[in-house]
Amino acid sequence: EGTDRCCSVVLRDPCRRGTEWDHSESRASLPHAATGSDLTSFALDPFNLQGAEMCAMYCQMMEQLGLRESFKIPSNVIAAYASETCAQYRNVPYHSFTHAFSVTQFLFVECLRIRQVSQTLLPSDLLALFAAALVHDAGHPGTNNGWEVANKTNLAARYDGKAVLEQYHAAVGQEIMAKRGRNMFGTLSPELAEEARRNYVHAILMTDMAEHATMVKQLQARSETGKAFQVEDSKDRMEMVGVLLHSADISNPLVPTFNVCRTWAERISQEFINQYQMEVKANLPPTQMWANLNSRAGLYKSQVGFIDFMVAPLWKTLLSMFPNLQRVGGLGEALEANRSSWAQLLREEEEQLEKKSLQNQK
Repeated sequence: EGTDRCCSVVLRDPCRRGTEWDHSESRASLPHAATGSDLTSFALDPFNLQGAEMCAMYCQMMEQLGLRESFKIPSNVIAAYASETCAQYRNVPYHSFTHAFSVTQFLFVECLRIRQVSQTLLPSDLLALFAAALVHDAGHPGTNNGWEVANKTNLAARYDGKAVLEQYHAAVGQEIMAKRGRNMFGTLSPELAEEARRNYVHAILMTDMAEHATMVKQLQARSETGKAFQVEDSKDRMEMVGVLLHSADISNPLVPTFNVCRTWAERISQEFINQYQMEVKANLPPTQMWANLNSRAGLYKSQVGFIDFMVAPLWKTLLSMFPNLQRVGGLGEALEANRSSWAQLLREEEEQLEKKSLQNQK
């Protein structure tokens, strides 16, 4: 108390050693995870879950979506893919396996509860989407593409400075699936497996924030002209898997529980603060919009701006195109409530800062 600094983020690695679990064929061997009602709620709190629990939940999602049965994927393959993916994540504040699981679970609730969304895709597209979601940030270093390019890293050279981390994450996932007993597309026909692979890669590449403005513009054009996504059109389906994964990737402000929303905000801000300090130390031009994130006012203001300029334009368009996201999920109301909470915190903090300033002038 009495300081303007934000709370520091205490890191816990959910995929540390000791979280491994039996990959046997029997579903009865899965460790106890969340109840069905928790798993199918947008309000699920992932922060106390261990890696093994999240891997078990992933298997449950594949089961409840009917994907395991539809494609006769052995349960131990799904389990091995999840466990191997978990192990690829680093212990960073935000882009951890917990984030990947949270994004996947958000998508699961969307696709399970809101047919208006899931019926825009074929089952093989859903399989590609859920394979991509879990691995979409695997190996993330906790810094962004700009850092990779500015430092001329090996990854930046490998991918010619374009969507560096996203291409890397997609490659990590494909390397996992190339291992014995981990291929999520292994039971598909060669043609369908290749289509799923392309959709998988596209979905991950669309999580690059550099694609955000174009995606919003294209969605708004669809919404204004009434051009719905057609399940018969493979290009529409590819576009849709990208939209779904990217929108879930920035869905923290739509979580109905503000404490969960706030924890995610603090974690991403910590990564930004860390990179800002690294930029200063390396004599690189620091990212100025992160300069004040280590203060409460800076954090609160950044979240209001993030919602207004990034999240709301995308999600309000999606809510207009798929109104059941609001009717069933209440996502529009949650977004407004969380924005109001951030705005209220900002007003209160600014009032406190003004009082301190006046007292210091006396």
